[in-house]
Amino acid sequence: MISGRHVLLMLDFDGTLARLRPTSEQAFLPARTKALLEKLAANPGITLAVISGREIGNVRRKTDIPGIIYAGTHGLRIEGNGIKLAKTIPAKTLRVLRGFKRRLETAVADIPGARVEDKSISVLLHCRSNNAENLRRMDKIFRTLAHECGGRALHIKDGKKMLEALPSLDWNKGNAVLHILHEVRRRKSAHSVTAIYAGDDITDEDAFGALKNSGITVKIGGAAIPTAALYRAKGINENRRMLSLLLGQLKSQK
Repeated sequence: MISGRHVLLMLDFDGTLARLRPTSEQAFLPARTKALLEKLAANPGITLAVISGREIGNVRRKTDIPGIIYAGTHGLRIEGNGIKLAKTIPAKTLRVLRGFKRRLETAVADIPGARVEDKSISVLLHCRSNNAENLRRMDKIFRTLAHECGGRALHIKDGKKMLEALPSLDWNKGNAVLHILHEVRRRKSAHSVTAIYAGDDITDEDAFGALKNSGITVKIGGAAIPTAALYRAKGINENRRMLSLLLGQLKSQK
């Protein structure tokens, strides 16, 4: 399917390239994965993008590969390889987010495993607990406060051990991958690009759905969870092997 075609390789970060850790700060890109990504990025047959729920500066620091495309906050910010996009967030919505963050921090302060993260244009609640009652409390508090503070101005996104409040914009990872694909095709000629997307989280389902008829999609882990992806990989190690095979195939085409 990729023979003679340019490959747009788009990868989620946490749970796809890096193992999930107790806190987001502890997550890191393994050295051999980074070395492989650097080889992929240097191959003229590939355009590499990392698309994350993390703030764009954070995922850029965690990945640290120059010259590739980075998309942060589920694609609300995209930069790199001549592509730049920043979705406009109304000032009123940003004020709502700040107020929501303050109330949320107070409300979950006594719940073990709860941690609030300010991502500038979104607010995330890390739910790192194995206690079902604590998780229920976090979920209820988060949804109640998001409704009270923002109403329709805020959109709640569920993920692995987290909840996130974002501005209610008609934009997600699916829109982001299609935007990147359009820009890369514009540079490479409209019908010569094969899009590949790999991700592990609920938020990646938007990208899987967007590429349903125009790309190769891979769900990382979560064997018992339904997915819109065409293929599955058991975890980050199998994903790394898949990326190695892709690199080998492109090298053999030279």
